[in-house]
Amino acid sequence: MRRLAPLLLILALLTQVYAQPAIPRHVNPEQLKPITPDPAILTAVYESLSRAFLAENFSGVAYLASTLLNLSAPSDLKFILDRFHSLIQEEGALLNYSKAGLEAARQLALQGRALEALAHLENVTLHLAKANITYLSLADAARAIRGRVGAETGGLLQSLLKLIGTYARRLNETGMLLGANLTDTQLTLSITPTTAWVGSRVLAYGYLRTWQGDPLPHRRVVLVLEGREVAEATTDEQGYYSLALQAPYIYVERVHLLAMYLPSGDDFYKYKPATSPNATLYLLFVTPNITLSIHPDVVLPGDTIELRVSLDAPVPVVDAYAFGEHFQLQVLNGSAALTLSVPADALEGRYVVVVSSPANGTIAPASARGTVTVRKLSLNISQLQVPMLLSPLTTTAAVCVSSEGEPTPYLVEVSIPSAGVQASKTSSSACTQVEITPGALTPTGPLEGTIAVQPLDPRYKPAYARFQVYNLNLILVALAMALVLSTLSAYLRVRARGGRPQAKEEEEKPAVTPLVVPETSPPRAEAEAAPPEPVESGDPVVREYFRAVKLVESATGVRMKPSHTISEYLSETWSRLGKAGEVFREISRLAEDRLYGDIPVDANKLRYLVSALEKILKEQQP
Repeated sequence: MRRLAPLLLILALLTQVYAQPAIPRHVNPEQLKPITPDPAILTAVYESLSRAFLAENFSGVAYLASTLLNLSAPSDLKFILDRFHSLIQEEGALLNYSKAGLEAARQLALQGRALEALAHLENVTLHLAKANITYLSLADAARAIRGRVGAETGGLLQSLLKLIGTYARRLNETGMLLGANLTDTQLTLSITPTTAWVGSRVLAYGYLRTWQGDPLPHRRVVLVLEGREVAEATTDEQGYYSLALQAPYIYVERVHLLAMYLPSGDDFYKYKPATSPNATLYLLFVTPNITLSIHPDVVLPGDTIELRVSLDAPVPVVDAYAFGEHFQLQVLNGSAALTLSVPADALEGRYVVVVSSPANGTIAPASARGTVTVRKLSLNISQLQVPMLLSPLTTTAAVCVSSEGEPTPYLVEVSIPSAGVQASKTSSSACTQVEITPGALTPTGPLEGTIAVQPLDPRYKPAYARFQVYNLNLILVALAMALVLSTLSAYLRVRARGGRPQAKEEEEKPAVTPLVVPETSPPRAEAEAAPPEPVESGDPVVREYFRAVKLVESATGVRMKPSHTISEYLSETWSRLGKAGEVFREISRLAEDRLYGDIPVDANKLRYLVSALEKILKEQQP
């Protein structure tokens, strides 16, 4: 079972994609999967089944076959897939019973318990006969799978045939080990007519006799169709039997039958069981041609589309699946129509519409499909003006919006995480103004922000833009100037007294540390070699992130530019960090949560990650 783990994972994903009662509304329409199962994945699963059969791993066979039965597809294709997969499941069960019976019979024979061993061999003979007829049906179904889906099944069929032959040899060897003196029997089977419509009646007949030609009257004969017992008959005085069978409602080219004689009572110790040669019944049925037209096939959310369906067979209803919903359409004079609305929340992309007709007597299931492309109108930020910020004063940003269609109301959202700015305003005019008030502790220097224009009409796409703005914190500048002036004043007073003060006064008077006044000139337009680190505002997340950036710059040689976002700098350095890349990714994510999403971040956790990053980078040094 461990060897099947990779295929089981693939199969689980395949089932999640296809095992849906209706076409889902896709989160990402660009990754829309076709409704027909992937032939490459099916071929890989069939190869895994082949190896499981050869290894006699019947529990693995049962699991894979039962999972395959959960796949969905158009109704006509699903019938073919389900038939093939259910036959695999039955074949696995029959061969599993045969293996267990052979092992039990051999052990009993070695113990001298001949009668009990014979009972097991009778059951093995029955199971192998059924496995043989099921194999023939599998071969027919495999041709349909290869023609309709493109999946290859040759290796699986070869493995089954090899395993059936192996068990047949073991059966003969165990029978010889018993040395039972049983009389050989002969059984025949014929069908008339050999071609019939599904649901009609055919006559099955034959005779049962010994190999010496003596008839065996009043014996029970069982008929097996597609691996299942479907009927039984009793031989007459001359050993002949006959019975009427209904051609099954299986919409395939042909099915296989065989007859079996299993001794019972006194015959159990006198005659050998017998199976007839296979008989083939060719089936007739009508497969409808379905035509589906969709108008229009390029739409906006909320638009109306019309489906028109035509059939060339008398089908009363058809099923339609569109945008995650199921509709049942009545068919009148070979046609049906449906008008439906595109969901207002539908994303842009291509959507599949499926129409299928169910089986109805001699009419086989069929399906057709088409596509609808959902698009949205464009919304663009045509002008964006954000003047220099003077924290903590309020500044007005101007935004102008243009649209592909008629003007539409929209919501403007401005975000500057490092300044604690989250501002929004609803407008319906071409231009609007949004007031921005940075926090009192916002550092002086360049800040990065984002602006989003969210249309209130679902037919339009939102628009986004990034911007950089320079902030001057008036409070911090005033404090710095006050400290500088007080230091200068003290210095001038000392100079005015004619020299430096006594040493004792110097010891008692606290030293004043000069403070560098932050540069207040606007940033240069071009990117510098290294980004200026924001003035620390007491936020430990900012300090720890820039400590990590300095470590990465030293290790990779890639400097962080003022134009870099956190994610852009991570992307540019990721390939050079090796094992440290995962740690720096987590540090970047926490920094984004704090700076862009204003989400509380555990500073101790970030400090630990930066220390771990420093340790890994040192270990990676040559």
